[in-house]
Amino acid sequence: MKTIENFCPKVKSILGKLQPKNYRDLDKALEEAFKAVSKKDTRK
Repeated sequence: MKTIENFCPKVKSILGKLQPKNYRDLDKALEEAFKAVSKKDTRK
């Protein structure tokens, strides 16, 4: 399985939990989500 196929669902899940309401919140949420995904998560 490709790395991006594991990365995207993880980021989407985190964004769903954070529920950003505007662009500023989305920017912060994306940063948090990207930091939360480890290399191990992407290689399942």
